[in-house]
This record gives sequence, C-alpha cells and structure tokens, in this order.
Amino acid sequence: MNGQFKLKSFDKEALKTFAADLEQEGISLTETWKKGTKKVEGTNEKANFYGLETNGKWFFRQVKNNGHVRFKHLSPEEEKIILRTLKKHHFYTDPNWALGIGLTALYVIVEFLFGMSLGDIGPILMICCAVVVLFLWLAYERSRENINEGIYKISMFLGGAAYFFTAIASMLAIPLFINLGRNHLRYKVLKV
Repeated sequence: MNGQFKLKSFDKEALKTFAADLEQEGISLTETWKKGTKKVEGTNEKANFYGLETNGKWFFRQVKNNGHVRFKHLSPEEEKIILRTLKKHHFYTDPNWALGIGLTALYVIVEFLFGMSLGDIGPILMICCAVVVLFLWLAYERSRENINEGIYKISMFLGGAAYFFTAIASMLAIPLFINLGRNHLRYKVLKV
C-alpha cells in the first residue's frame, strides 16, 4: 500500500530541503521537476510536480499539494531513513474519516436503493457493494499493518472489480480510500 499526504501548498524550498536531508542521510536519489508532463529545471517558477527516485524506482512524488510515498522498492534501512525524514518535515496528514465514511455510507444507501429497483440484477449489485465495503475494511487493516500485503492485493483485485461493476456510485467511496493511504503513511511515520 502506498502512503499519501496532502499539504497546504507546493513548497519547492521545503522539497529541496527534504531531498538534501535524505542525501545527507546516505540515500542516493534522482530528482525530477515537471510542469504538467514536461520536465523542467527546479528553478522553474511554474513547476508543480516533484519526484524522487532511488535505484531507478520512484519512492516520493508530490503533484501540486498531494503527495505519494511508495515503500516497496526500498530496503528496510532506506525506509527507516525516509520515514524519519518525512516525520521531520511533517510530510504526512491526518485522515479525514468523517467525509470518507459519510460518503461511503451514502454509496451503500444508493446501491441498496438502486439494487432494490433492478429486480434480478439487484442482488448482484448489492453483493458487489458488500465486496467494496469489505475491501475498504481490509485496506484499513492493511493501513495499520494488521494484515499482510498478499491478502490486501487479493482484496484489491476483487474490490476493484466490484468498484467497476458499481460505478458511478462507487466513486463516493474514493475519499475513504484516499484517507486509508493517508492513514497508512501517518501510521508508519509516527511508528518510527
């Protein structure tokens, strides 16, 4: 599971300091600055994307004020260093559970009402909705590292299929999923 965070702004100086601290800790990295999809210099005023790679694999990205951290290609020592540095720079966010849970509850209500009006296909729709809710619960457990990555990946595959089958209403559950990524990063950062 990737970690996520949301900041107030795209602060280029804070990002440069973050990278300098990582390099000082011994992490060899490659920086990428972009404006949209076009690579630019770090001094470009309009840059709105920042990425960091180590060993040819990205581990940190910030697009505008939203950030993503990926741990799967990091050694345990690199992960500890990066987590300590994320904590130092406050690159983590508290999840907004009320919004995510409220919209997910609305999703369940919409799917139930819609399923009741469809006749034979209604029960299938309700089962898919239940699979999405089960996936979100397993994703929460993964965000707290209470289940292993294998179980999470299986649930993600099944949950993704159920999301697709119950689209457009399943988009209401996306804020909760985003908050699970924020919860995961916050949990890992505060644990170090």
